[in-house]
Amino acid sequence: FSYRRTQASASDPDVTILVEWRANAKEGWRNVAYETGVIKKNQANRFAGGVDLVSVHIPRTITKSTKIFTRLRVVSKQ
Repeated sequence: FSYRRTQASASDPDVTILVEWRANAKEGWRNVAYETGVIKKNQANRFAGGVDLVSVHIPRTITKSTKIFTRLRVVSKQ
């Protein structure tokens, strides 16, 4: 799962950026940061000055299901 992220949003203490996953619509969303084997890579200024590429590699072994659904969740405290 990959997404663009500004460096300003990454350093903003009032913004939380999460990648979440689930195996089916009946399960709740789970933060990939708490899962074993997940690799997160950040390529600074990949698209333009101040805009990074963030790639999150989720292993298939995270679930017994053949499907993995992911989403990007951004929460602002304000």
